[in-house]
Amino acid sequence: MNKTDLRNAVLSGIEAPRIGPNQARVLPDPGQLQTRQLQAAIDALSAEGGGRLTLPAGIYRTGALLYACDAEDISVTGSGILDGGADQEHWWNWHHQVEPSWAEDKPDLQLEDRKALRRMNQEGIPVEQRIFGPGHWLRPNFF
Repeated sequence: MNKTDLRNAVLSGIEAPRIGPNQARVLPDPGQLQTRQLQAAIDALSAEGGGRLTLPAGIYRTGALLYACDAEDISVTGSGILDGGADQEHWWNWHHQVEPSWAEDKPDLQLEDRKALRRMNQEGIPVEQRIFGPGHWLRPNFF
């Protein structure tokens, strides 16, 4: 499959979301890691067929576990801020584009894995076969 056909196949499979009436709300808990609480709300909405997760104002500290595989029609909205914990020592320093934490003489640790992932995408390798883990430098999913 050439790039144009792959692009058209991907685009033809995209549908507008239809966010249902189900609602979930998580409140900020300052200083606490809220990954499990946020994930539980996402999982509950997924089990109900979709809906809206509202995050009121505040900071929600979370790791890279927020995920909804094969879920549909879930929105996350509100004025809350999701903070995945990245900083100059965690994930930012893996990539050459972070100005304050990077020097010209440091390698782009993600470069080869990014190239491999893009190649897999262009070749139509199924997502479940695009496996990276320890020893690779792709940042984890955030959301």
